[in-house]
Amino acid sequence: MRNTSHRPPLRGWTGSIGLALVLASCAGSTGQVRGDAVAPLRCGRAMQVEASTGQCASLRAEVVLEEVSFPSGATPGGQVELVGVLSRPKFSPEVTAPAKLPAILLIGGSGPSSRRGAVPGDVAGLYEAPIAVLEDLAMGLTQQGYVVLRTDKRSCTPAVVPECSYASEVARRTTWADLVGDVVAASAFLSRQPGVDAHDIIVMGHSHGGTLALEAAAQLDGVSAVVLLGALYYPIDAVMVRQINWQVDAFRESMTRQEIEEAGQQQAAIESGLLAIREGNMPEDALFMGASPAFWKAWIEASSRTEMSVQTARVPILYMRGGEDENASADDSDGFRAALKGQAGEVKVLPGHNHAPGRVGGVSHVSELALRELVEWLGRAPDGAP
Repeated sequence: MRNTSHRPPLRGWTGSIGLALVLASCAGSTGQVRGDAVAPLRCGRAMQVEASTGQCASLRAEVVLEEVSFPSGATPGGQVELVGVLSRPKFSPEVTAPAKLPAILLIGGSGPSSRRGAVPGDVAGLYEAPIAVLEDLAMGLTQQGYVVLRTDKRSCTPAVVPECSYASEVARRTTWADLVGDVVAASAFLSRQPGVDAHDIIVMGHSHGGTLALEAAAQLDGVSAVVLLGALYYPIDAVMVRQINWQVDAFRESMTRQEIEEAGQQQAAIESGLLAIREGNMPEDALFMGASPAFWKAWIEASSRTEMSVQTARVPILYMRGGEDENASADDSDGFRAALKGQAGEVKVLPGHNHAPGRVGGVSHVSELALRELVEWLGRAPDGAP
């Protein structure tokens, strides 16, 4: 049974979608991970097996961080200087690392996501402290021998997240095509880095970033795998209505009459707004939850193509979701499981994990189990094979 004593207020909820949104191994097999009792890890692609022990030569490379910037493409919202952090592994002297290392591009979730990718909670409840999803993933995966790039989303401004550098007008004019184009530009930048294998780029998207990952991967060369963490399978407007209904129903007993009335009004306004956007009845110069109707319509259309995007992908796909995640529900897991049937991909569900994915009731970090499962899966799909 879920603990509903710390219900997130509807007005301020900024989970994967949120009411305060500002823009935001076998083919077809499935896996249920049980606690920490996982199979012995295969080494990550960049690591070597020690002949004497049969173990990975190093599971904890040092992490070297470098702040980077590079131009975006010429997308509809205008060219900007994208900024972020590049993480490189520094191996111990006894490890002979490959000349070219695999690289991972991390894509944050909805809203004004920074390079840290801090997520305060999901519809199931607030986390004790925000979980820096992108930062945690970058540190853990770099220690395993991957070069990792994470960037600020161009819609992330200092007014919302202090470490961001973009002006509010950049966020206001951001289009869906801009966000997809920024992923393409980031992948190109990553592939040009010294010591990176330009033919082994893994695109990893969290939540809303999963839709961007699928959209962008179809336009990229050198992508060897796509990883979707807590991603959404169904159209975003339907998902938002589902999430709102779930939250109101789950916390109704602890809400005051006034809160229930306000939640109902918000619910009705969001549902009618999404319907107006889908049918093209909202004025072009209007703003809906911080973004233009055109942005929302493009997001709805992109998230309606999930099945096609999965089935036409030319690379293996991993879908991983926390078992207690209500932003991405069991319905989303089932959708990806069906779409991956006959494809090079896998679905993993982590019991007791939230949307981050971190342990429910645990420390506010992406869990070690989630990182181990990622490394294990990546370690056995190095050549585009399942």
